[in-house]
Amino acid sequence: MAERILVLGASDRGKTYTVHQLAREAARTHKVALIDGDTGQSELGPPGTVSWAWMQPEGPQRGGTRFVGALSPASAALEQIIALTEVVRQAETAGANLLFLDTPGYVSGPGARRFLASLVQALTPNRILVLEKDGELGSLPSLLATLSGAELSPLPVADAVVRKSPSVRATRRLTRLARALEGATEHQLALEGLTTLGATLGTGAPIAPHLARWAGTALRLNCVYGEIAEGTLALFVNGPLRPGWESLVGLTLDHFRVTRVRAISLTSLEGVCLGLHDEKGRYLGIGRFLGLDPETQRLKLATTVPLEYLALLTFGRFRITTDGQMLGELKPGEL
Repeated sequence: MAERILVLGASDRGKTYTVHQLAREAARTHKVALIDGDTGQSELGPPGTVSWAWMQPEGPQRGGTRFVGALSPASAALEQIIALTEVVRQAETAGANLLFLDTPGYVSGPGARRFLASLVQALTPNRILVLEKDGELGSLPSLLATLSGAELSPLPVADAVVRKSPSVRATRRLTRLARALEGATEHQLALEGLTTLGATLGTGAPIAPHLARWAGTALRLNCVYGEIAEGTLALFVNGPLRPGWESLVGLTLDHFRVTRVRAISLTSLEGVCLGLHDEKGRYLGIGRFLGLDPETQRLKLATTVPLEYLALLTFGRFRITTDGQMLGELKPGEL
């Protein structure tokens, strides 16, 4: 196993600059891998992903990427820890003997403590480099050192480091998303044979189109597709959900012999960031969910990735426009 060095600090404490400088210097004598664990302000891959790269004296050379689908560990802590564990494994399998892990600036509150505590227990770093001002991290560094057995090494925050405004951070994220989607074209895919993750769509047995329309009529919803899984009928609706539809489910429950009916607005899912993967789960790129064609019952998406090897589609937790602008995060239950 390689020596693992984790860099800890709040946002805008110079973590990325510091880790790049240290990794570039170490690359003169070691096989160094740089791990980018900040999904919101990613350097190596598009936002919503974690990546690793070979660090060379002249700069990083891309190694691999994993899709998380969220811009902060606050909404996808488990997924981010699993993704980081996988990219670390990839880098070490490729021959890296020294790893530098750049973490997100998510350091405040109980959720952040749980995330970081789980992360260090999963990755067991040998050393934690701590960048902080005026003891702002409190007992967090010592907690992480106790849980992982890592050695703590405090580093000064350079005077030149200044806090970025939310608008600057958002603009940077937008630019990277737009770059990843530049030139994207629309495709239609049959749900049959395609595995989906992170959303209800594609996880059940389809019902006949005329039955989906019948259920929509009974519920006064514009249903275009339906699936049944584990006693739940999921109906996918073009347009917003009509208030009060839940009071009309009795006939539908009886007809389909299910215990629950869910209605999901396809309109609310338009623009969801997608992770595209091959049959072995390897990352191919990102895309945007565009909806479901009511005539062909095929899923619509936009991406720059050739789809010949696509086997797994992972739904992220945020929506974006064609030019990478944020449309907001999804609420619980919308997927």
